[in-house]
Order: sequence, then structure tokens, then C-alpha cells
Amino acid sequence: MRSSTQPGDSSSTASRTVPANPLLTGPIASTLFKKSLPVVAGSIAMLLFNLVDAWFIARLGTQPLAAFSFTFPVSFAAISLAIGMAIGTSAVVARRLGHGEVGTVRRRATDAFLLALLVGVAVTLAGRTSVVPLFTALGADQSLMPYIQAYMDVWYLGAAFVIAPRVLNSVLRAQGNTLIPGMMMGGAALLNAMLDPVLIFGLGPIPALGMSGAALATVISWAAMTLALFAQRDLRALMDFGRFKLAALIESWRELGRIALPAAITSVFTPIAMALVTRIVADYGHAAVAASGSALASMPSLRLQCCRCQ
Repeated sequence: MRSSTQPGDSSSTASRTVPANPLLTGPIASTLFKKSLPVVAGSIAMLLFNLVDAWFIARLGTQPLAAFSFTFPVSFAAISLAIGMAIGTSAVVARRLGHGEVGTVRRRATDAFLLALLVGVAVTLAGRTSVVPLFTALGADQSLMPYIQAYMDVWYLGAAFVIAPRVLNSVLRAQGNTLIPGMMMGGAALLNAMLDPVLIFGLGPIPALGMSGAALATVISWAAMTLALFAQRDLRALMDFGRFKLAALIESWRELGRIALPAAITSVFTPIAMALVTRIVADYGHAAVAASGSALASMPSLRLQCCRCQ
């Protein structure tokens, strides 16, 4: 039986033509360079994020800088959870995209974002009720506690905004888009650098908020990054909030968890090591903790950002 399609039927030929994927057909060296460069730039921006915070807080004095240093193990522990979720999301979404399961990709990406929000809320609730005992265990004395509470009370309220954009970035990276995540991380770091002096020291009608201002600058920067990511058409095309089913949500979280949980456990060893170092250094006084924190502000950031990009 002869096919009804004529050899010259261009519409039939077009329907059978699969667009070339530059990730699969392009030169390996140049493709790696183009995709890696924005990731490296974004990682450097995240490193500067913490250094800028430490620089401005240091102008408040030794005690505020020491208090800020005590927050590193806790904040990086939350970021470690986000890194694990980002790695799991990127792996699951990329594999499903490779199979052409666009509908499943939308479900997994959306459910990963919802999980990030849930984890953020859990961090907020657990953190705000445990500030004093947790930081006392890390070696902080009562003279530093007001500074720590001023910073962490605000930071905990925005924990979801610290975690969620890392998951959203991983969705974009899973489809080969590393430029937008890199630009977003750079933009967040720049916004934080602009807000820090205004919110910490005050400007015009804006009062000086001190440690609370530093945390607020961080939260605002990550919240702005989250909103900016949702403005990206490529990301919105991979999200679907219209069809919510509990069974599908649980299935998504199970698939994500099989990769995200081991990745998070691996990443969390860094903040555990930081906590141990901080506890040891705390015995030598506030100045020692402040100095140690100034060094740790960059090194853990670089390592965690590298882990996040795996």
C-alpha cells in the first residue's frame, strides 16, 4: 500500500524534522566554555555577596562582625539544603526533558518549587524558636545575642526566598540555559551591595537598621531574584500551577528526594565543619570570631557554590 504522502510534501518533511540541539551537536570545548562561564561568574557574585555583607557589618564594630560570623554555619546549612534540592531538580528535569516528557517536566519543576517553599517555611519556624539555644551551643555569649537575634529574626523570615531561587535556577540550567541564572545571581549580589549601606546605616528618611538591615538587604535581594526568575518566559513554560494533585505531588517529591537528599547530606558537612571551627574559636574572644568569620565569608561560599553547580 502506497503512502498518501508525496515526496515533495514539505509539511510532512518538516513535521518529521527534529530541531538540532546545540548541546548535542555543537563542539564540546566551545559548548562547555559558553555554558560554564555564566556559572563561574554567578558563583563569584555569590562569593562577593558574603564579603560585601561582612565589610559593611565590620564598620559597626567587632561585636556585630563576631555575631555575623556566628550566623554562617546556620545560614550555610539552609543553603546546603537548597543545593541538594537544586541538584535533584536539575537531574530530574534534565532526564525528563531528554525523554521528551514535557508534561512531567512541568509537574516536577512546579513541585520542586513548592517543596522549596515548604522547606523555607520549616526553616523559618524551626529557626525563630531556637535562636538562643542554638547560638549558645555555638559559643556565642549573651553580649552578642541581641546582634544575632536582630540578624537571624529577619533572615529566617525570608528563608524561603533564599532557598526557592536556587531551585528555579536549576530548572533553567537543566534545559541548558546557564546565562539567565548567572545574570540573576549577579543582579542579586549587586542589589545587595546597593541596599547594605542604605539599610544598615540609614539614608534620608530610611532609618539605620544595623544588623537587621543587613539581613533585610539579603532577603530583599533574593526575593527580587525570585520574582525576576518568574518573569522569564522559559521558566514559566516549564511550570504548571493549574493542576494540583496530592498523589502526583508526593510522587514528584519522592523522585526528587532520591537525588536531592544524598546531595544535601554531602553539602551539609561544610556548615558542620564551620560550626565546629566557630565553637573552638569562640573560646578566644569576639575579635577571634570576627577574624575567623571574615575568612570564612568567602571560602565556604566558593565551595558551596561549586557544589551547587555540579
